[in-house]
Order: sequence, then structure tokens, then C-alpha cells
Amino acid sequence: STGFRAPSLPQIHFSSTFTNVVAGQLFDQVIAPNTSPLAKQVGIPELKEETSNNFSMGFVAKIGKKFNLTVDAYQIKVKDRIVLTGLFDTNDDKIGGILQSMNVGAAQFFTNAVDTKTRGADVIATYGTNLGQGKLNVTLAANFNNMDIEAIHTTPLLEGKEDIYFGVREQYFLLASAPDYKINL
Repeated sequence: STGFRAPSLPQIHFSSTFTNVVAGQLFDQVIAPNTSPLAKQVGIPELKEETSNNFSMGFVAKIGKKFNLTVDAYQIKVKDRIVLTGLFDTNDDKIGGILQSMNVGAAQFFTNAVDTKTRGADVIATYGTNLGQGKLNVTLAANFNNMDIEAIHTTPLLEGKEDIYFGVREQYFLLASAPDYKINL
């Protein structure tokens, strides 16, 4: 199957500014709205929808009268995933001057920058039996998951700056959003 997810209003319009002091100097650190003049000047394109391709398959088995098992495996590829960039500052050789001219010491932006692939499996086992005058139902549900970042897309102005555009810190945040496993009994 295929799908898409439109950018949320906060991803398009979120803005945050706080004043930081470093070595006695004041500077503004911002998360600039995607539609802001700052985002436009540094070449951040308007957000577009994320698109996805999903492949899944599964089976259901009834073993005897008391035990059921379902297993579903999937692969989901998301293209143009919306993420928050790393922090660019006035020392940057490509956009540092633009930031200085707008009186901004450091900036981050929401942008369609990442393609991901997630593979996983859901396993659900249920067991039901009579217990005295009642009934005992037990369910074991498990999800196993692996997300990989397949590509990081920068803007033309920031080409070669993938280590800042979507650096290791931001990658860890994204990958932590999909834990390797979850098991409930």
C-alpha cells in the first residue's frame, strides 16, 4: 500500500526564540518557522507531505481449542520525512553571514530531510481456558522493529553539511522514537 502524511500546523508554523549568553555575549537561538524569512533566506523549502510505501503479510493459526497465534511482518519506507535540523550558528561558512545579518546567533528548521525504512513483526498469542467457575484469558503481544535512515537530503545551499543538517544527535532522537521491541503480557 501507499500513503502520505501532510505536515502538521506546528511543523509549519512553530517558532521558538530564546536568548543565550556565551562568553558574555548575548545572542538569539531560534527554531524558525518553515515559512519565515530566515528559512527562505537559508534555502529551506516549504514543507511537503511525507510519502510511504508499505508491504505487509501475516498469518493466523488456531492451535487446538484454546490457543491462537497471529504474526504480521511489515516493511515501511517513508520518503521526505519531516524532521528538525541540527543547530546552525554564525560560524557556519555557508549561512553564518545570513544568520548574523538577521541578528540570529543559531537556528534550527523543520524540513523534509530524511528517508527511512522500518522492518518489523507483530506477534500476538492468546490462550483461554476455564478456571473454576470463571475463565482465564492470557495474551502475549510483542512487536519487534528496526528503523534505518536510508538518506539525508540537504538543501543546495547546505549540501555537504549532512552532519549538522541531520546530525548524530537528531538521528538518535528519530531512531529512539521506534523502539527495537515492546512486549506485553
